[in-house]
Amino acid sequence: PINRKELLRRAKAGGVIILDVRPKEEYDSSHLLYAKSIPLRELKSHINELPRDQEIVAYCRGPYCFLAYEAVKILKSKGYNAKRIEDGVLEWQNAGFPVERKK
Repeated sequence: PINRKELLRRAKAGGVIILDVRPKEEYDSSHLLYAKSIPLRELKSHINELPRDQEIVAYCRGPYCFLAYEAVKILKSKGYNAKRIEDGVLEWQNAGFPVERKK
């Protein structure tokens, strides 16, 4: 699995898409740096907005949240290179990594 520092570095360089699949209200409250918001319920209708030539790393509310599992399943079924991270915003922040809030 990709570690937090490496994920952040690759996202900053544009080498990976961090996909937040939580409801928009939660994304607006706080999200991982460089994350793109596509709530799980909207993923199928917005899947073509995602590049096929980049790895996609999905996350949701933490290690027990099913949303990222489902997102990865959908993305892989459409031929995307996708995986999930166990972290949610709280775990990311508690590990000392910055988060963004919509202004």
